[in-house]
Amino acid sequence: MDDRLIEQINNKDTDAFHKLYDKYYKALVYYAMQQIDSLEAAEDIVQDLFISIWEKDLHFQNSTAFNAYLRRFAA
Repeated sequence: MDDRLIEQINNKDTDAFHKLYDKYYKALVYYAMQQIDSLEAAEDIVQDLFISIWEKDLHFQNSTAFNAYLRRFAA
């Protein structure tokens, strides 16, 4: 399913972007909050991450590449 969403996001499909955002948002906020101990800051970081993905028009070959990008964020 993610591979199809990634393909659609690469074509600037906003619905697909929202689905992927909804799928990963909570887990990423949880992880970020563990690192910085602030819910508000964690939410801002994750929102900025997704904004940068959309605005920079990043293209991912598949969900594996997208997950690798998220892992770099989490490091």
